[in-house]
Order: sequence, then C-alpha cells, then structure tokens
Amino acid sequence: MDSNLPDYLMNNWEAILPIAVAIIGFIISAYNKSLKEAEKKQKSAPVKKQKQGFAEKMVAAAQKAQEYPMTKAKGEPRQKAKPHPSKRAASAGQDVSLTEINRQAKREAYQEMKRLKKEASVTADFDYRKRRQQVQKKKRIRGKLQQAVIMKEVLDKPVSLRK
Repeated sequence: MDSNLPDYLMNNWEAILPIAVAIIGFIISAYNKSLKEAEKKQKSAPVKKQKQGFAEKMVAAAQKAQEYPMTKAKGEPRQKAKPHPSKRAASAGQDVSLTEINRQAKREAYQEMKRLKKEASVTADFDYRKRRQQVQKKKRIRGKLQQAVIMKEVLDKPVSLRK
C-alpha cells in the first residue's frame, strides 16, 4: 500500500492539482482577511468633535493667537474705562440690582467677544471690515452694470419704438 500512493500521486497529478490550488487559495484568502481586520482595528474611527459655538471659536482663536507672535505691527490697544455702576442705582444709594448685574455681565461679554473677534481677524489674515467693504463695492458695481445694460437696451431700440 505504501508503494501504491506515491505511484498514484505521480501518475494522476492532473486530478490532484486543482484541489491543491484551491487549498492554497483558501489559505491565502484567510491570511489576507486577517490582515485587513488587524488594519481596521489599528485605524480607530476618528473622534467626532462637538460643534463649537461662536464664543468658543473666538476663545480658541485667541489662544492660538497667543501661541504665535503677531506678524502685523499694531499700536498698543486703548485702555478700557472701568465700568461704572448705573447712575440710577448710585443716585438712589441702593445696592446694584440683579438685572443691572446681568446687563453689566452681558455688556462685558459682548466687549470681550468683539475683542476676540478682532484678534482672530488679525491672526487669520481675514478682516471683517475689509470683507464688508468688498461686498458693498461689489453691490455698487453690480448696480452700475445693471443700469448700463438697461441703458444699452433702451438706446438699441429705434426712436420710434421708445416710450
């Protein structure tokens, strides 16, 4: 029996070859699949960032601005006047009311947001005032262009057809 098996394999190798190729192909595909799964585990899904509000963006921009020196030479910022209590509360000699404290806090927050926005526009090379001027200029040009087109249409008509 021992001598029959090698003789059978040597004489009928055409019948055994497809089976051997199928086994080798299965082993290779299983190996590739395990490699892909390992790569997926290494590449973890990116962490989703929460959407930032306007104030958080401004704070982040200000912190980023502090990391790098300013490239544009600017004069020293003006010293802000210290907030005064309301005239009504001071004249009445009463303690400042809760609504007055809220107003003052909102006012300070608005001023801080404006300052952060200004700093962010300097660091980001994007000036909001300049952008607004550009938009206004484009609107003026568009209006003049529309007037010119209308004038051309009127002048292209013969005089007898004009109203």
